[in-house]
Amino acid sequence: MKADIKQRWMDALRSGKYKQGRGYLHKDDSFCCLGVLCDVVATEIDLPVSQAADGEYRYGKEKNTSMLPPEVVAYAGLEHANPILLSYYNDHGTSFENIAKIIEAEL
Repeated sequence: MKADIKQRWMDALRSGKYKQGRGYLHKDDSFCCLGVLCDVVATEIDLPVSQAADGEYRYGKEKNTSMLPPEVVAYAGLEHANPILLSYYNDHGTSFENIAKIIEAEL
């Protein structure tokens, strides 16, 4: 993973700006840890983002709702759409602070 993006992602997770949600990248005002990364890089890569009537956001050309879109994976220098199973940690109650620690140690 690109070091500068990794640092900005960890900083965003630790910022208190994002309310943690589960089961989706971003819905209404809640985010998965992967959705936070989408938000961090969206304007830099002109990532298509749309919100459905149910409040759930869709990211990228493929309109991803639960995993990182290919555009974000490539831009961030990641190998997978769910690096080190971060969505599992997020959806099973691991705090953003602890997820940032996992990212720091594992990516």
